Amino acid sequence: MDKGWKIEANIELVVEGMPVITSLAENSKEQELTCEAEGVPEPQFKWSIKVIIISTSYTKGKAIQKVNITETDIPVACNVSNKFGGDVRSINVTSTNSKMDELNGSLDHATIVMVVIILLVVVVAALGVGYWLYKKNR
Repeated sequence: MDKGWKIEANIELVVEGMPVITSLAENSKEQELTCEAEGVPEPQFKWSIKVIIISTSYTKGKAIQKVNITETDIPVACNVSNKFGGDVRSINVTSTNSKMDELNGSLDHATIVMVVIILLVVVVAALGVGYWLYKKNR
């Protein structure tokens, strides 16, 4: 190598493997689900219910798919797979209306309890005033 020759080599290392779901999240206000997975080659997404795909991206081994859901109050599974295998994760999707119904139901109970307590206080006060007037007039 003393003749001025220079040898260079570039090596590209590609690690391939089965995809793994790193996150499955619900935005119930927008009726959206986001499924995130890591894997090479790019994983394909499949859903257990009918969905409307909003966006899909894949950068540096990370795949993200955002979807609108058409059904609520059911479990939904995100399935990702490539030629090396796959991964599945489920989430229970609840509609905003169901959450509001639950909240309204608990408010109804709280309201009933408060009304009963207030009525008891008023009855006890009325009995106390009545007894005081009775004793005063004797």
